[in-house]
Amino acid sequence: MRFDYAQYTYLAPHLGNRRTRSSTIRLQADDDLFAAVICEGLGGPDQGETVARFAAERIRADIRAGLAANPSAGSASGLAANPSAGSASGLASSLTANPSANPSAGQSADLRATPQASLAPALLHAHQALCERQLVEPAMRTARSTAATFALDPTSGALSWATIGDSRVYLFQNGATGLLSPDDSAGYAAYLRGETDYEGIRLLDSREVLTASLGEPSEPVAHEGVARFAPGDALLVCSNGFWEYVFDLEAWIDLQKSDSAEEWLRLMLLRLVERSCLAGNAFCAVVCRALE
Repeated sequence: MRFDYAQYTYLAPHLGNRRTRSSTIRLQADDDLFAAVICEGLGGPDQGETVARFAAERIRADIRAGLAANPSAGSASGLAANPSAGSASGLASSLTANPSANPSAGQSADLRATPQASLAPALLHAHQALCERQLVEPAMRTARSTAATFALDPTSGALSWATIGDSRVYLFQNGATGLLSPDDSAGYAAYLRGETDYEGIRLLDSREVLTASLGEPSEPVAHEGVARFAPGDALLVCSNGFWEYVFDLEAWIDLQKSDSAEEWLRLMLLRLVERSCLAGNAFCAVVCRALE
């Protein structure tokens, strides 16, 4: 299977003492594995950015090492900072599956052997690592992060996803739009109680209030699932600063109008900029389309 992808990250300016969000993306693009991780840190421009990078690096490292299938392995400490991360940037690329690829031992071996293995342990491992860091760094004790990730086997189309917080994973399949992941937010809880309709979540102030996140005192429960990614399908993983300004149906319409992942993302960004004037939080998004 061939597919193309694109990503974008926007860093919102810090506004006084307002509690801002900071978004970051980590990708793993190999012949036999494509994985994307987005994290959105809360806790101000410094702690928020630090915690988002920390969590994203931990999750990507676990996926690469196969810890998503074996959460007991490895160490829950350390920070792998990427000095180039966190700048407003765009990237478009394409991959072609290589059926003869032979993954090296010890590098995502468990995940590649079972492409639809659970990704939830990788998110919980990042949560545990963040809690350990908070014990020795007082400035980080109120820092939190959302997380959303997917892992795709380009050869078989096996897809796994997992989320904690209000970052979302969408699957566009068979002419329909599907939100795979529920939100861990007070706004989504209001929707489940029947106090607003689905699109009304975007209008609630409580959409910014998280009910679960990485780094909170209690261990969160990850949402997760598996699917099959086939030619004509598309994926969108994004933070709340993105989806609150781009409606699901609009994302599907822009997908139909696009000849590439980069164009699809650009059309959605135009909607976002027109509505938000970039006056909201930071945001990030990754899109992926199966070409054949």
